[in-house]
Amino acid sequence: MDTGTHHLQELLTRTHTGVRPSKPHSSSETYSRESLLLRLNGRSSFRTSISPEESKFLHEWNGTFPTETYGAYLLSWHRALVASGTPVSFIDNSSLLYDSVEIQGKRLQCIALKGALHYEERNRLIKKRAPYRFERPIDFYDSRLQKSCPLCQHVAEAQDSQLLNKKASGSVILSLGDHVLLPNRFPTLPGASLFLSTSHDDMSSRVKLSEKISAKELIIPAEGKTRSRIIDRRDFVKLFALCDALSCVAMRNHVLEGQSIPTHDHFHVFPSEIIPESFVLSIIGSESKLPLFEAKGTPFSTLCVTGSTPDEIASIATSILQRMEEQNEVYTLAYAYRHLFISSRWSKKIGSMPVRIGCGLPLHYFDPSNRYFLALILKYCPLAGEYRWGRFLT
Repeated sequence: MDTGTHHLQELLTRTHTGVRPSKPHSSSETYSRESLLLRLNGRSSFRTSISPEESKFLHEWNGTFPTETYGAYLLSWHRALVASGTPVSFIDNSSLLYDSVEIQGKRLQCIALKGALHYEERNRLIKKRAPYRFERPIDFYDSRLQKSCPLCQHVAEAQDSQLLNKKASGSVILSLGDHVLLPNRFPTLPGASLFLSTSHDDMSSRVKLSEKISAKELIIPAEGKTRSRIIDRRDFVKLFALCDALSCVAMRNHVLEGQSIPTHDHFHVFPSEIIPESFVLSIIGSESKLPLFEAKGTPFSTLCVTGSTPDEIASIATSILQRMEEQNEVYTLAYAYRHLFISSRWSKKIGSMPVRIGCGLPLHYFDPSNRYFLALILKYCPLAGEYRWGRFLT
């Protein structure tokens, strides 16, 4: 083992929590910070040697994602990604840059992802990947799975491999009861992961959808049914606790706004350093003493939900989002630094044809040099003060 690798292993073993301290939450939290970190440390096995490749990876990204904070998470992510069959070189050209654009006569600061594969290019690679062949009859799995769903295939592969003691059993970052944290098999950045249920969505109260949304697919409202899944409060509590414990941010698209696998709900999870806390606070603007308020530092209509515990935030958010979903509204979500951002869209303009703006908008996480993308934003995203949030707050 070279000197640099040995030093890195000592650091990870010594700091062993791998994240910055955070305030304790109430007992209603599903998973505590300490329990999550113990699981991470167990999976990444700091008592065993770190390979030169892993050491190189952590050193290369240390400036963006400090090892003292993210070492445990990124090492687990690296090993899970490799076990799932994706080379870590997939993200070699990715970088984050500050940029700006003028909206409403004012300069808007953004964080742009550069060098990552374009959406269409990533989709071509995804389609080339052979579907996973289930090792057992579908009823023998621990959760409700759908063979044609790419995310169910990932869950099934992990369950099969664990049972058969194969290498791919390491493709799970964290098992969280009826949820799991998996590496995004086609990541844009280090630590890019997916938080999802181990079971396929119950579609009995949803409109009929394809397993993968196509560009020209119509998603038509139906009486008594919703187009996106109504998020359960317990899912939110677990996700928020996970993000707070691991210093991560989470984002979620909508069936009509960027969600490519609409029948297995999931959140994208990233290390929070992609969007620093000071940047997020500037978007929030003047902090309200209320748990519910509109962000003041953004030109886009954005509702913020905050609270002292994940349970408090989840309790407020779930009722709002259920009303929005039942009224066929389109929105995206982002969770960062104990704030949930609900980003609205002009649902009537979108109609039944999906658009792709993405869940990074409320955090100003997008590339402003893409003029086509900016045109979509100005067409489909209400500006501050234009959207009537009161309809969903009573």
